[in-house]
Amino acid sequence: MSSVVNFNHLSFQRKVNDALTAVERTLELERSPRLAEEVDHTYGAKYELVDITTNAAIIAFMTCLEKLGLNGLILGAIVEGAGNKPLTLRFDVSTTPTFMKEVKVKVPMDRSYEQTDETAGSTVTKVFKAMRQVTEFHYDVELEWSLSIYSGTSVDERTVLMSNKSSSVIVKQAMESSRLRISPRSYELPLTWLLKQVNLDDMASQFKVDTSREYTKTPRRNDDVDKAIEFSSRLNSWVGQIQTGLYESLARIEGQHDPGLVKDPVFSRSSYMDVLRSPVDPTFNPILPLMEDRPEQSSEPEDEVVPGSLIKINMQSHDDNADRKALLLHSDLTKLTNEHARSLQGVLETRAGAFVASDEGIIATTTE
Repeated sequence: MSSVVNFNHLSFQRKVNDALTAVERTLELERSPRLAEEVDHTYGAKYELVDITTNAAIIAFMTCLEKLGLNGLILGAIVEGAGNKPLTLRFDVSTTPTFMKEVKVKVPMDRSYEQTDETAGSTVTKVFKAMRQVTEFHYDVELEWSLSIYSGTSVDERTVLMSNKSSSVIVKQAMESSRLRISPRSYELPLTWLLKQVNLDDMASQFKVDTSREYTKTPRRNDDVDKAIEFSSRLNSWVGQIQTGLYESLARIEGQHDPGLVKDPVFSRSSYMDVLRSPVDPTFNPILPLMEDRPEQSSEPEDEVVPGSLIKINMQSHDDNADRKALLLHSDLTKLTNEHARSLQGVLETRAGAFVASDEGIIATTTE
């Protein structure tokens, strides 16, 4: 079954062109890789390019999962224990509000009044701020979430990769807690296709379009690429559901924090959401359809580059070695996936450092 994906060619080309600056910085100065459509190449090289970019995507996905706790030891144990059962990534989240206390506070109003007292022939005028009494209702809101992986239908036996529990005081001027609650909800992502692309013996990505099959029509029109695109679409949808289910719900809850006496804000309730929704993502994207003009393949051995990711790339060439002349080298691809891992870690550290929660009104922590 073919997957349908909305594709904006101009937007894609602009993003790739922007990424080329980072590519040139990562590779040697004299190198000048370009979009494949701008480089002369054989038809067979198109299959090679599809393999390379898909494997780069697989490594990038696995790097993200590693940052979320799916390290090599857990991965090996989970896959071995699952046998032929499907593997699923699961995100659970809920909030529980608990009423703490009712407090009456006096809140200064915008207007003031004067009071004049006459004593011993003298007149003293005092100015008083008008006050009003407000009833506050204090709730302790506990946020609990977990990211786990399980095989088959064994949800109760899932392995937790990452979890957190935090709480904060939300002050309202009405005794109502239903909008402070996120009922327990789960978001699941099938991982079977992704993990089948990884050779766990040498921790290498091994995607390759099977050109011997009858239904492989072109580098794009084949079941192998369709399944890769289907997984990518599911992953994107899963992430979007979590963003809506977690971050937007937290923003809604924290938006209800309305104390009578407003303290000087240490941290804006919307500022961490602004960071998370930033349209500019500084993470380097290694999934790039790049080629370069090279008169001939060098007979010199490639420089060995140590992978900085959980998974390395396994180059599986198709029949004609001449097809590889315009493609990036194995060491180049390792450098690009290493740059993705490095930049991703940098983004995580930067965003965690930019987030400072106050004692009241902020439920999320640096973990979220």
